[in-house]
Amino acid sequence: MDPAIQSIEFLARSEHRVMALEALLNKRLDRRDLRAVTGASDPTVGRVVRDFEDRSWIVRDGPHYELTPLGEFVADLFLNCVRE
Repeated sequence: MDPAIQSIEFLARSEHRVMALEALLNKRLDRRDLRAVTGASDPTVGRVVRDFEDRSWIVRDGPHYELTPLGEFVADLFLNCVRE
């Protein structure tokens, strides 16, 4: 399967992933902020963060997470697709 399609499928399967990605597009957030934005439990936020780190979409700076250039690219493309 095409990696781009796999990324879209990965995001589309979880509302929490989409909300976290969109929130991180706007600013750096810590886990508490991500829980508040997504309404997800701490274990769920932990999985989202690990998944995003594994895909090199985010990096951690102290307690905060921010999108990498690749993460920004993915977020822009995905969010533009779902908004149209």
